[in-house]
Amino acid sequence: MSTETVVDETLKLRLKAMHLPSFLEHHVDLAHRAAAEGWSHVRYLVELVALEASERSDRRMTRLLRDAKLPRDRREPFSFQAYLANYRIQVRQHPDFGWALATRFLMVLGYGLGTLYTPYFLDDVLGFKNTPNDKSNDSHLLIVVAVNSVSTVALVVIAGWLSDRWGRRKPLVAGGSAVMAVAAAMIAVHQTWGMMLAAGAVLGLGYGVYLSVDGALVTQTLPSGADRGRDMGFANLMTIIPFALVPPIAALLIKFAGGYAALFWASAIASVAGAVCINRIRGVR
Repeated sequence: MSTETVVDETLKLRLKAMHLPSFLEHHVDLAHRAAAEGWSHVRYLVELVALEASERSDRRMTRLLRDAKLPRDRREPFSFQAYLANYRIQVRQHPDFGWALATRFLMVLGYGLGTLYTPYFLDDVLGFKNTPNDKSNDSHLLIVVAVNSVSTVALVVIAGWLSDRWGRRKPLVAGGSAVMAVAAAMIAVHQTWGMMLAAGAVLGLGYGVYLSVDGALVTQTLPSGADRGRDMGFANLMTIIPFALVPPIAALLIKFAGGYAALFWASAIASVAGAVCINRIRGVR
C-alpha cells in the first residue's frame, strides 16, 4: 500500500471521527477543482467549509421538519403573495429606517468595491503573482488584510465609547464614510504597493468607526417593536446584498470604465453617498 493511500485512508477516518461528512464527500473533487483553477490553500479551505456549513444547515432543517410531525391538513398553504408581503418596508411611514438601510447598503458596497478585488489588483497592476515556488500574491494579500484588520479594530471600541459619551451617531458614521472615500481615492490616484498599504490602513480606520456606531443607529430607527426581528433581518441583508453585487459591478468597471482606478473611484462615490443618506435621518442625532 502506497504512502498516499495510507494518508488518504487516515484522513477519511479522521473526518468521520470529527463528524465532517461534507468534508469527507467533497474534499477530493474540490481539490481537483482547486488545482485546475489555481486556488490558494485558503480559498480551497473556505470553499470546503462553506459546503460543510450549507449541508449541515440543510440536514438540521430536514431533521427539525421530520421531528415536528405536523399533520399536512394543519399546515398553512404556501402563498407567494404573503411571502412577498414580508419583504415590504413602509419607507414613507418610516423614512429614517429607509435611510439607515440605504446608508448601510452604500457603505458596505463601498467597502466591498474597495477590498474584494485586492488579490486581482495585486496581480494585474502591482505584478505580485503566485507561482509554484513563490506565493507572492498570497503573502502580499495577507499583509494588506493584516494592516486593514488592525486599523479597523483599533477604532471600533474607542469610536463606540465616544458615540455613547457624546450622545450622537450620525457625525461618526458620516466621518467614517468620508475617511473610507479618502482611502479609495488614494489608491485610485496612485497605484503603488506603498499606497496600497496606506489606503488599507486608512480604509480600516474609517470602516472601524462606521462599524462601531452603525448597529446602534439602525436599532434607533427600527419602525416598531412587533416586527423588530424582521426589520433587523432587512438590516442584515444590507450587509450581504452589496457583496453579491460587487463582482458584476467590478467586472463592468474594470473592463469598460477605466480599469481598477474606476473601481476605486466607485468605492469612494458609494461611501460619499452613504454619508449623504445618513444626514437624511431626522430621528437620531
